[in-house]
Amino acid sequence: MNNLLDFSRVRPPVEAPTNVHPLLDESLKLAEHQANLQSIEVVREYAKNLPLVMADPAQLKQVFVNVILNAVQAMPLEGRLILRTKAAEDQIEILIQDTGVGIPAEEIQKVFDPFYTSKPVGVGTGLGLSLSYTIIQRHQGKISIASEVGKGTTLRILLPVLPPG
Repeated sequence: MNNLLDFSRVRPPVEAPTNVHPLLDESLKLAEHQANLQSIEVVREYAKNLPLVMADPAQLKQVFVNVILNAVQAMPLEGRLILRTKAAEDQIEILIQDTGVGIPAEEIQKVFDPFYTSKPVGVGTGLGLSLSYTIIQRHQGKISIASEVGKGTTLRILLPVLPPG
């Protein structure tokens, strides 16, 4: 219900210079217990000296929590969750990759639609990725997804770096 209310509220980001690494780590802590129960190996491949982004840390954390929880839920028993960051010209790239069940090609274009879910009825609202898409767009970023059934999914987020000065 909170996701639904947040989704319907148009809130501009409260931006500050932000390091995404602590936000990824904090988000991971929320899914860590479930990942351990499912024997999921978590790998962090963080770029050294990653530039800061101008962002609302609470909103970015919400995106990371949504994506990480989806990744963990896509790996019912065992698997690998990789969090990777790197600098790319005037932006940073954040990859969240899982070795889960994957998403069929015909479903990929729907994953950011409000209320779309591939989960069983009663599990989730179908708003997590839609809300994440909206948040990343408000930060002048881009979010995309690539997936292969039986091999896993990679979610890619691009955010503009903080201008020098």
